[in-house]
Parts: sequence; structure tokens; C-alpha cells
Amino acid sequence: MSDHVQHHIAVYKKVAASLAVLTALTVGVSYLDVTVPVAVTIALVIAATKGSLVLSFFMHLIEEKKSAPL
Repeated sequence: MSDHVQHHIAVYKKVAASLAVLTALTVGVSYLDVTVPVAVTIALVIAATKGSLVLSFFMHLIEEKKSAPL
């Protein structure tokens, strides 16, 4: 395989590992004894982080060119 393909595979592995860690963190945080607003805030931050990783790397949005301003 070319270096370009191997680079992409390495990035995908790192992103997948990050998603696994964030999922484990979500489970761990669910056991914390915090108020509901704090729990929702923590859950939303973790979910937004996971979503941005999926959108950026697996859906290749990080490689898209920026559009011209309107």
C-alpha cells in the first residue's frame, strides 16, 4: 500500500480509538452523582465531540474546501 493509504488508515485507527475512549468515558460519567443539568451538559459535550470526529474524519468533511462567502 502507498504511504497515502497507510496514513489514512492510521488516522482512522486513531479516531476509532478516540471514539472508544469517549464511549467508555460516557459510561463512566453516567455513574457520577451529579445534578441533572450537570449530567446533561457533560453528556452533550461528549456527544458533540464524538459527532465532530465522525463528521470530520469518517464523512471527510475536514478535507472539504471552504465555500466562498455569500
